[in-house]
Amino acid sequence: MAILEYVVRAAMQSLEPRETAALILHGAFPHDTGFVAKFVGCSESDLPGLLATARTRLRRDRAATVTEPIRALRRLRSAWLDGDRGAAVAELFSSDVEIFTNGGPDSGRLRVPVHGPREVAALLNDIVGDEPPALELTFVDRVPWLVGRYDQLTVGFLAAEVLQESVRQVWLVAGPDKLGRL
Repeated sequence: MAILEYVVRAAMQSLEPRETAALILHGAFPHDTGFVAKFVGCSESDLPGLLATARTRLRRDRAATVTEPIRALRRLRSAWLDGDRGAAVAELFSSDVEIFTNGGPDSGRLRVPVHGPREVAALLNDIVGDEPPALELTFVDRVPWLVGRYDQLTVGFLAAEVLQESVRQVWLVAGPDKLGRL
């Protein structure tokens, strides 16, 4: 659910509030353009232009919501595989980065967010230990994830929210009950 919220939030942040309202209301009430136009404060004749601008902006900014996380995950994987799981990994994170983990009900994993680049890097290092899994960049439900595997066994996956090439949030999921769809 966190990734869905992330994608929707990222998409909506790229729009002006009027554009967001117009898209949502027009989607819900496509045959009541008078209502939608009145609600967003434009004429019925201006509504198609407002909707077109919003759709164009979403298409243009979609690349950033997908491309930036992919680049960040690739940099994270490279730093991790190069053996520097401390400073080099921490440098990829923003100063206010936080990580959320969920290992399932029986895993005993940390469930509260951890804040700060060194702290997040240290937590990832603690979770992985001395033998890091192979990391593969893949898509799960059209969202880029780093998937950790030992041989054919999937042990976890990680996604990131990125702003201006700095990782701001990390989601780490581990545990057999959470990994069934990979």
